[in-house]
Amino acid sequence: MLTHEKISHFQILSHKKIRILDLLSLKGELTKDLKIKILATNDLASIQDLYDSYASNGQTKASLALKMGMDHLANILWRQERNVTPEMDALAFFEEKSEVNSSSKALTLARDIIAERVRDNKDAKKELRDFIKLNGALSIEVIDKDTTELDHHKQYFPTSPILLTEKIDHIFKILEAESKGIVLLSINIPEEESLKLLEKFFIKKETACGQHVRMAIKDSYERFLLPSLEVEIRTQLLEDAFLEILGPCKNTKNSIKILLLNTKYLPLIPFILLGLLAFTFIPHPKPDGIIKTYYSNGQIKSIEGYLNGKRDGGFRRFLPNGQIVLFATYKNDVLDGESREYYDNGQWKTIKNYVDGQLEGFVQEYDQQGHLQHQVYYHNNLPLPKQTHE
Repeated sequence: MLTHEKISHFQILSHKKIRILDLLSLKGELTKDLKIKILATNDLASIQDLYDSYASNGQTKASLALKMGMDHLANILWRQERNVTPEMDALAFFEEKSEVNSSSKALTLARDIIAERVRDNKDAKKELRDFIKLNGALSIEVIDKDTTELDHHKQYFPTSPILLTEKIDHIFKILEAESKGIVLLSINIPEEESLKLLEKFFIKKETACGQHVRMAIKDSYERFLLPSLEVEIRTQLLEDAFLEILGPCKNTKNSIKILLLNTKYLPLIPFILLGLLAFTFIPHPKPDGIIKTYYSNGQIKSIEGYLNGKRDGGFRRFLPNGQIVLFATYKNDVLDGESREYYDNGQWKTIKNYVDGQLEGFVQEYDQQGHLQHQVYYHNNLPLPKQTHE
């Protein structure tokens, strides 16, 4: 029976799982077995333990390859020039007593760098996203045939794959079965067409180096792009599941109106509110490394660095058209260094400097043509008279 407590618990767990799946997909560590474990785990502490066991403290294959100096070899492959033999160029990075103990190892590390370049191309990801939405299909894979719960839930399972463009009925029941480890929702995508779509962005010439770029594209698709886009689709399915419970609500205001006017939903309200409050205060995994957020059109919204859960390094915010509007530098979660705001036309708006969260130095303001209009000198976050700093 679908009780109020059950709905509330399911809601909290589902959002937590989505967050962890998303973080792992960005790291390229979301395998099928790990996804099954996370989706079939039903207490928050165990989910957090799973994340801590598999996440790699912000390090990715590419970041490790960059530390080993493989970016130069990656650039050679990336250019895809003719008359270049990758194996010969890779020998320059060979060190018998190091981790790079063969040309093959050097090339693998270089491809790891290229794979993340492919992942971060917003135009390629947007086109792949649009392709999947039109051509992808949802199917259900039974992973526990012996459970008695299967008989109870299988009446809600579609008998054949459903296109993502179609309405999916009983989605809450399907997600509930997945949370019990009975089934796994899979997104069926035409892989060959997807890879060809990506290759048109990155393959410049049919060369030996181009073949390594093609291998990196496939790796990026399997480790980053496909898992990340599956998480996006799963997020939408989760939203659909709760709309299925609450009724055909078009927006939040309408949802509240339906809840208040429809007496059968009144007992549910306290549990939904409790679930939302609990989700706000449950501990989340500390971000580490480079975190990116995106607009719905696929454009990057922000890029920021984290170290041990705190902002550290550069922070950039963009408009939906890709124009930067803010750059700032953080250290230990406080502003430290230069900060710049931009007009929509790309011209500077303000330039400030911070030391340990305090304004220090000139604060300069510009007009939209880039002309300096006003400047004030700050010390310890306080403005000083002009003669004091001249």
